[in-house]
Amino acid sequence: MRRVDGLPPRPGWERTVHEEGLTYALTERPDGTRFSYWNETAAYVLSPDEVAELEAATDELYRMTMEAARYMATGALGTLGLSEAAFELAQHSLSLREPSVYGRFDLAWDGTGPAKMLEFNGDTPTGLVEGAVCQWSRMEALHPGLGEDHAEFDQLNGLWPMLVQRWRQRLPSSATKTLHVAYTRAEESGEDAANAAVLAATAAEAGYRTVLLPVEDVRFDTRSNSWVHASGDVDDPTVVSGIEELFALHPWEVMVDDEPGGFVLHDPLLMHHWYEPAWKMFCSTKLLLVALWRCFPDHPLLLPAYTDGPNGLAEWVRKPIFGREGDGIEIRARDVHVRSPRPHDSPMDVWQAYVPLRNFPGSDGAPNHPVVGSWVVGDDGAAGIGIRESDGPLTDYWCRFVPNIIDKKGLL
Repeated sequence: MRRVDGLPPRPGWERTVHEEGLTYALTERPDGTRFSYWNETAAYVLSPDEVAELEAATDELYRMTMEAARYMATGALGTLGLSEAAFELAQHSLSLREPSVYGRFDLAWDGTGPAKMLEFNGDTPTGLVEGAVCQWSRMEALHPGLGEDHAEFDQLNGLWPMLVQRWRQRLPSSATKTLHVAYTRAEESGEDAANAAVLAATAAEAGYRTVLLPVEDVRFDTRSNSWVHASGDVDDPTVVSGIEELFALHPWEVMVDDEPGGFVLHDPLLMHHWYEPAWKMFCSTKLLLVALWRCFPDHPLLLPAYTDGPNGLAEWVRKPIFGREGDGIEIRARDVHVRSPRPHDSPMDVWQAYVPLRNFPGSDGAPNHPVVGSWVVGDDGAAGIGIRESDGPLTDYWCRFVPNIIDKKGLL
């Protein structure tokens, strides 16, 4: 893998990515300065052999993750910081093999040696706008006709068509159904709403009617014993419509303690046709890292991880089990001591072995430490990648997204 920069930006690229849904491209640092999360002038270049390696690693990690989820369902790691009722709901969902839609592994990988799994975003992964849409249009502008049939260039990016196919698998032939796709109003940047819009658009392409709505407007109607979309007072029948199927881009560990998900704790049948399924609670906790290491000790794609402290690790990363976007993370290594300025309230922590992210300095000498986000869709396996890079060892709110391109003939 190589990083190239100095690529000519498209005229009006800011407007282009905004129209594609990346409405949150401009980010403000803690010091008040603003920068672009979207990097228009750089790309990571992969060879076909590296693509095959990444896809094989992703498929293997997903297979192991499902085994680790079954291990967690035995209670070997307790109730995972969840209530007993929520844990039992996740167990029940897994026993039914309820279908999932997608997930994203975050990997430390630089093209040399095996990838190392940092975590799995199995419940509410974002990055769909930049991963499925923006990076494709960026590279297609540089190399018209980009794709499998292009003689020279492609992109490791099958996310959009694989999501469409996943929704088609959920939609019976010739059926007409409505999918409600929910996001939270509490996320103010617009990122959750934009990612929900991608999910709705892929479902619409598959044949669903789709409705975008805030998750706060999803209510349980005790009169009809069903979920409803209530844009106002749930007791007013003029503002209530039924929900056939629901995708909620909202963490399960939050929903089970609040509306709307708390209702399903009393009757698991009420969550039928919910995406993601409740068993994804096993995949949205960093305790998954511990379960994987117990199930597959010394596997080359994994890093040691423990619940009871560093456990002899000379260099380690402490992670809150429900943390997101780098919140609450601490890194202690020989040359690195970093603690996130943003704490995270979590019932427990996990200690994982530290692995340095290789620096791919830009032509100006500025540091760039990439994390490879490798997507999976359903049970169909690897679906493409999205690469975020940071100035230092912690990938957080102030990272940058850089597109990838496959160089089939070594021309770049």
